[in-house]
Parts: sequence; C-alpha cells; structure tokens
Amino acid sequence: MLKLDIILLYVEDDNDIAVEVMDFLKHRVRELHFAKNGEEGLDIYKHSHPDMIITDIQMPVMNGLDMIQRIREDNNEIPIIITSAHNDCHFLLESINMGVDGYLLKPLDLEQMIAKIHKLAEPMNMKKHIRQLNNKLIKTNANLEAKIAKAVQAHTDSLIKENETMQKLAFYDSLTTLPNRAFIYEVLERKIQRAKRNNDIFALFFIDADNFKQINDSYGHNTGDDVLKEFALRLQQSIRKSDYVGRLGGDEFILIAEDVENTQAVITLAEKICEQINQPFQINDTYVDISCSIGISCFPEDAEDMSELIKDADMAMYSVKKKNKDGVAFYRDMKEN
Repeated sequence: MLKLDIILLYVEDDNDIAVEVMDFLKHRVRELHFAKNGEEGLDIYKHSHPDMIITDIQMPVMNGLDMIQRIREDNNEIPIIITSAHNDCHFLLESINMGVDGYLLKPLDLEQMIAKIHKLAEPMNMKKHIRQLNNKLIKTNANLEAKIAKAVQAHTDSLIKENETMQKLAFYDSLTTLPNRAFIYEVLERKIQRAKRNNDIFALFFIDADNFKQINDSYGHNTGDDVLKEFALRLQQSIRKSDYVGRLGGDEFILIAEDVENTQAVITLAEKICEQINQPFQINDTYVDISCSIGISCFPEDAEDMSELIKDADMAMYSVKKKNKDGVAFYRDMKEN
C-alpha cells in the first residue's frame, strides 16, 4: 500500500476509537503522531510540525477548539479536520469560525476519513511541488503562479460549499429552513442565562398546527410538506426582529418572544400569528384551511430552566387542543384553575 507523504497528528481522548483509527492510519501516511488531549496535541504540533491535524472536539485538560485556536494563531494554512458526535452540533459553528477544513461525524467511517485526508493533501502537496519547481525554474514563474491560484481557488470553493453544508446539517431544518430542535434549544438556553443576569423576562410560545394529520391523509404528504413550509413562512412574517422561531419537528414550532412589556403585548403577538395562520393556504390548485394552537409560558414567572419552560408551554398548548383548538392559553391560567 502506497503511503501518503504527510506527517499527520491525530488527537482523541477515547482510547477505543484512537486504537482503531491509529491502526488504520499508520499504514496510510508516512508519519503518524497521537495525543490524547489538546494540551498534548499542541506540544506535539510545536515539536513535530505535522502537515495535517485530525482532532476530536470535547476532551479533558484542553479541548479541541482551544487547541485549534492556539494553532491557528501560529499557522492559518495547516489543514485541520474535526471529529464530532451528533450532539456536538452547537460546537460546529465555532469551529467554522476558526477555519477548520472539514469534519467527520462519529461513529467514524474510516474510508471516508482517508478520502478526506487525500482531498486536503492534494492541494497541499501541489503547493510543495510547485514551490520546489519554482526554485529551479524561475523563468516559468508566471505559469506556476497561475496553477497555484487555480488550485487554491478550487480548494477554497470546495471548503465554502462544505462549510455551508455543515451549517445547514447542524443547525437548520431541511424542510422549512428554520432553526432545528438542537439549535433552538441552544438559543433558548443562552436566552435564559442572559435573562437571569439582566433580570429580563420573555415568553415562550409552543405552536402546533391543528388537524395537520387530516391534511396529510386527505391531500398527501407532499401537500403536507408544502403546508408546513408556508406555515413556517407565515410565522416568520408575523414575529418581530427581536423574536426567534424554530421547528421542533413534525407540526410543532417554538417561538421565543423577547422584550415583552406585559401580558397584552404577548397576547397581541399570539393573535397576530393566529390571524396569519388562519388565512387559507393555497398549495398549487388546492386551498387548505388550517389553524394553530398556542401555549405560552413566561420566564421567570412559570419556570427558570429550559425543560420546565418548554413543558409548561406544551401543557398550555394541549389545553387549547382539548377545547376547540385554534386559540391561545397561558400556563399561569392553568395553575390558577
């Protein structure tokens, strides 16, 4: 097996994963170094000068993001690949901003790993080769520079597309393009922490489309998907710039309403949403009537942690469902009753 002519640093704190990956890579690269945390990885980077780095995100002593930040202060060009579990998606945006060159989801596909290594090594080795030729062939410098520019541009375009895909996969719902469950939970947790520091209040809306199953049954899932996309669009058009809306899944949505001065402001926003949703939906040649049920919980009056806040809003929404649907209910009113 022909080894790839690079020095590779691999950083991973899970011993079982590390053993499997190291055994796979040692036959495929010229030189392989291993570290079990970011601190060790940074030390090896300084002494071994690797050509490429593959690192996990969450590790003891020093995590992968801190190590990447330190390395990027020294070297902006070395290719870095991160390995990430699905529940690490809230770290991915930060790693993008640090200039990582790719990512691999766990459990790791080793063939996909070596393919990505080859993809990143190709322009890197091309640069090395061109620099060597440039020292010998000064007269052909113009042509060589053109090749460098073309290779770098192609690589940059590829990274831009890959980073865009990474962001969409990690943070956005593919059907509605709204923030997905993981991202909206991350935003909500940050809102709660900020509200605690600043003594702010905000409202959480749990919004559910009424009788959505009947739409799927009557018109088919394609029409149902189009209804959900229009539903999401109307939610976005109904809210203020300070509000934040996302899709939990199915026909369930969450809205974080900040800067609510009083109960009437919350009611006004909810009524505006209901009014928008109640307008007939035209999907191709089909007109569909739909409404929504909204449950509202308030921070910090009803709850001061994310799970309880969501549960309270969900309960309030189901109280609307049990009645005639198409309405709004506050969790505080359920407590009083």
